[in-house]
Amino acid sequence: MHLANRAYVLVLLTAVMAIAGIWSSEPALADLWRIPAGLLLLGLALEGWCVRRLPVAVRLATAPRAFLGRPHAAAFVFTNASAGRSPSNTHRRCPRASSPWRRCAA
Repeated sequence: MHLANRAYVLVLLTAVMAIAGIWSSEPALADLWRIPAGLLLLGLALEGWCVRRLPVAVRLATAPRAFLGRPHAAAFVFTNASAGRSPSNTHRRCPRASSPWRRCAA
């Protein structure tokens, strides 16, 4: 569960409702913005609780024997203890054309 896109829409609607409540002369509309703000906080708290319960483990998978000075294959392996699939986004820190010995900027 990921609420990022829905959360942005809810923040926008909350801000519009808050502005409308401030500008309106109706006292009933003044506090109406608190409902979507409460839903937003509830959703983000639920998402944080669910994500905290599922830690991600990372290990480096390499060949059992590696010889000094010779290239060998290695890969990062990400595992998750959840039963379902969880999407992950990984990005390289160095561009493909850069040397592996050169330090990349963060």
